[in-house]
Amino acid sequence: MEIDQEILDEFHTEAEESLDELEQDLIKLETVAEEGDQDPELIDRLFRVLHTLKGGAGFLGLEKMNRLAHAGENLLDEVRSGHVEITTAVMDALLETNDTLKELLDCSKAGEDPEGVDFKPLADRLDKLANPGAAAATETPPAPPPTAEPAAPAQPRRPAPPT
Repeated sequence: MEIDQEILDEFHTEAEESLDELEQDLIKLETVAEEGDQDPELIDRLFRVLHTLKGGAGFLGLEKMNRLAHAGENLLDEVRSGHVEITTAVMDALLETNDTLKELLDCSKAGEDPEGVDFKPLADRLDKLANPGAAAATETPPAPPPTAEPAAPAQPRRPAPPT
């Protein structure tokens, strides 16, 4: 599908503005979390930005951007539902997501293939952070400790044969 350049340019402009806002809001969220507070409106705003980026990127065929925004959106959905706490690992992953989305956007703006942008490990990390129980459930459980075999019942002694 051929994308109209005007639509692509508009997406680039809006995505760039959204990613700048996302970065500022992520920094605010980090501060709020460090203070032990919560800001549901801020989390909703972060979620909506990634949701919008995901949709636009998907429409325009920007697969890597779509996939990464989707993974970030899923993590924020788990945060806003209270299933995942805002930890340093969560914040680091979300800030890295913002940086990587900017890198993917720069590739799109330059008309370059984003082949050199390896987003998959980050997307996988976002998925694991969003589903902490799923990672543990897919791991191979440890082998049970060896148990001693029950001793065979003692055989009654037969009397020695007569000689």
